[in-house]
Amino acid sequence: MNFNELAEYRDDDGYIDIYNLFEKNPYLKQKLMIEARGNKANEKYWLQLDDCSVLIKFVNCKYEDNNILLYNELLVEQIAGQVGLGCAYSDLVKYNEKLGILSKNVLESGFDVLILQKTLLDILFKCNLSEMNREYDCVGNILDSFKYCKDYDGVSTFNIEKLQMEFCKMLVFDIIIMNSNRDSTNFAIIYNKKENSMRLSPLYANGNAFGSTILKECTDMRKAKNNIEKYSDSILSKIELSTKDMKNLEQKIEECKINTETTNWGVILIYLLSLQNCSEIKDFLGKCIQKIDIKEALKNVEKRIKNKLPINYKKGVQNLYNARINSIKAILKEDIQ
Repeated sequence: MNFNELAEYRDDDGYIDIYNLFEKNPYLKQKLMIEARGNKANEKYWLQLDDCSVLIKFVNCKYEDNNILLYNELLVEQIAGQVGLGCAYSDLVKYNEKLGILSKNVLESGFDVLILQKTLLDILFKCNLSEMNREYDCVGNILDSFKYCKDYDGVSTFNIEKLQMEFCKMLVFDIIIMNSNRDSTNFAIIYNKKENSMRLSPLYANGNAFGSTILKECTDMRKAKNNIEKYSDSILSKIELSTKDMKNLEQKIEECKINTETTNWGVILIYLLSLQNCSEIKDFLGKCIQKIDIKEALKNVEKRIKNKLPINYKKGVQNLYNARINSIKAILKEDIQ
């Protein structure tokens, strides 16, 4: 059984039916392995196919809202592709009464090693014990932690700077898609032993994009027009700035009239655009605003699952996205012209 053959087991609702897959290929059930990081609420399994392994994650879909998490994974993959960012391949799966997501393993067997970002941060804090707070989700600390990639043989300074830029672009993208769950545990570095090089992992854990829990409030623009920007602005980033970095940006924050408590993502954008190599970040932000086509991305998701997404979901995503882009333009003004 190869990866591409899984689509043959898609049901009328758009889900790949794992039960039918096992019924017709009983040997595959023996290749199902429990992923240690799963739990009762979010079960995770690895399934070994002939050409790759796939991760299957089930979510608690007792409530309709949680289906949004599944749709978001597929949608973010399509949006990331529009701006040239790597993102884990995702598809809908079901097994008996459970619904979930299937993702293709992004590691090259025998050569790629996954380095969790938290591991580098632990090294950073150990080496600078008296100089910094142990803030795992602080932008500055994460950027500094990449320097410890030099401990891997053959990894150049250029490669480290490239990793830092990839991280900055990920932050910009997460702000645009309103991913409220990205922290230092939800991205990693891939070290390729064959090439002695490192790269940021493809994006994963994207289910909480578009403020998943408030999407339903934004499905009707007429009802939500007075609140849509408030909803959009309230979707915060888990990764934040240190007190020191905030203090250095006080004047710019005041000029842009940003409420640092309710719009922390705006402060992060200003910080990124103040970095020494900010021109590449600014270019990427402009590219996202120009290239992202939510309607096209939604259509591509429907093509994959061979089924229509809920109309209210599509309306909510488009309304929230438009509001977030308007807020970004209002805050940054000349920086994204």
